[in-house]
Amino acid sequence: MQKVIGGVILIAAVGGFVLWRVSERAKGVQAAISERAQSVAENAVHNVQAEVSGRDIRISGFADTEAERDALLGALNGIEGARGVTDDLTLLPIAKPYMIAATRKGGQTLLQGNVPTEDLRAVFANSGVSGAEGLTLASGAPELWEKAIGAGLKALSQMEEGSVSLNGATLRLTGLVDEPSARGPPCFCYFA
Repeated sequence: MQKVIGGVILIAAVGGFVLWRVSERAKGVQAAISERAQSVAENAVHNVQAEVSGRDIRISGFADTEAERDALLGALNGIEGARGVTDDLTLLPIAKPYMIAATRKGGQTLLQGNVPTEDLRAVFANSGVSGAEGLTLASGAPELWEKAIGAGLKALSQMEEGSVSLNGATLRLTGLVDEPSARGPPCFCYFA
């Protein structure tokens, strides 16, 4: 009887040790997959989240284009040890034409239109302009869009009142300045 009890205890101890080792190895595999998935998510245009449960990955957030979505999913599917990827990405609408406008009156600047990223929306919100929260997140911004609207908003901030708009690749700035010396030459800017 003692041999039977001793054998049962030995089998239970070995089984417990094996289960513990398997559990610890699974945690290590999950941690490695999670680290690689986070690295992929950090390279996205927008703030996407990659959540790992066991060996399964779920990605959510916004993808700028179909090509970006495919690249993200391909990179996640290529992670060694991952079993599957659940795609919960939302594809942003393409704004045509891509437009943003700002008006300045009474020392206040109000924005309306599109914004390419949440990070840029935060920059606008922290710059003291109003309306950043109402901008529509959309893809399709022309090249140099950020620099163009930044230059337009900087010029607008020097005016008593006025407006700046960036419609596609055309920047238009109009307004009133305090004194003639503050006025520069007319600018009809086109960005390719």
